[in-house]
Amino acid sequence: MKSLTQALSNKLVNRALQLEKLNKLVRSALPLECHPHVACAGVKDTSLILVTDSPVWSSKIRLYSALILSMVQELGSYQAQQIQIRQTVKKLSQQQKKPSLRRKLAPQNARLLKATAENIDDDALRNALEKLANRCD
Repeated sequence: MKSLTQALSNKLVNRALQLEKLNKLVRSALPLECHPHVACAGVKDTSLILVTDSPVWSSKIRLYSALILSMVQELGSYQAQQIQIRQTVKKLSQQQKKPSLRRKLAPQNARLLKATAENIDDDALRNALEKLANRCD
């Protein structure tokens, strides 16, 4: 006999797989530019629930609603009759920003940049080269 945690775990895995399949179906009906801005939240009764990250993307997704519904009904075997579009506060494509890595120059390259900067008449270019040369350890 399965334990409660195993049953819940299996149910959650199945739900996640269904949502992944729905997301693929929905996104296959949309242009690539829309993909990071829409996600499928599931099917409730006869409504396919989509989440977007702004009103602009909601409007764009609505233009494809008939195509999305037909694909979900035919390929996904879902009984969705309408689409509900909701908006979230967070960006759907927002990922953790990685800290920028400041690259360092080899000492020989830094010397070359400083020597080049000494012979440049343009102040802005000379300052930029000197600043770049200072990235050496």
